[in-house]
Amino acid sequence: MDKNEYFYLGTISRKFSFKGEVVLQINPDLDYFPTDIESVFVEFQQKRIPFFIEFSKAHKKNSIRLKFEDVNSEDEADKLVKRDIYVLKSEIDINEEFSLKDLIGFNAYDEEDVLIGEITGLNTSTPQTLFELSSDNGPLLIPYNESWILEIDEENQAIYFELPDGLLDLNI
Repeated sequence: MDKNEYFYLGTISRKFSFKGEVVLQINPDLDYFPTDIESVFVEFQQKRIPFFIEFSKAHKKNSIRLKFEDVNSEDEADKLVKRDIYVLKSEIDINEEFSLKDLIGFNAYDEEDVLIGEITGLNTSTPQTLFELSSDNGPLLIPYNESWILEIDEENQAIYFELPDGLLDLNI
C-alpha cells in the first residue's frame, strides 16, 4: 500500500494496565478520535502492521486508552510504546488539510531567515507537541505553538518561526 493512503492518528505514549492497554496521544490536528474504526496500523521499522481494536475509551485531554485484540500483557504492550498509529484515509472522514506530521523534513528558519535546523520528528507523547529538529548545534526541541509560526512554505519545504528570546538556548 502507498504511504499516502494512511492518516496519522497519533503516537502510543505509554502502557496503561497489566492487561495490555495503551495510551494514545492523539494527533493534534484531529478534533476528535474516530471511535467507529475497527483497526489501525502500527508502524514498526517503516512497515505498518494492522492491529484490531478491542475497545477504546477517553482518557485525558488529547489522549485515549486503546485495547488491541491479541495484546494481553504488559510485555506485549511495551512493544507498542512510542509507535506511531495510522488509519487508512478511506476508513475515516477527514479533510485533506496540511497536518503537523507533514512538516517532517522541512527546514526551520527564524524570523530573520536564519536556518534553525531540519524538522526530523514530531513528539506527541508529551502534554505539548514538540517539533524535533537536527541542527549544527545538535538536537533541538521547539514546542508547537501556533502563534510562533509565521509562515509555512509547502513549495520550498520551509517553516518560519518567531520564537521567544532564549528558547533555543534552553536546548543547548
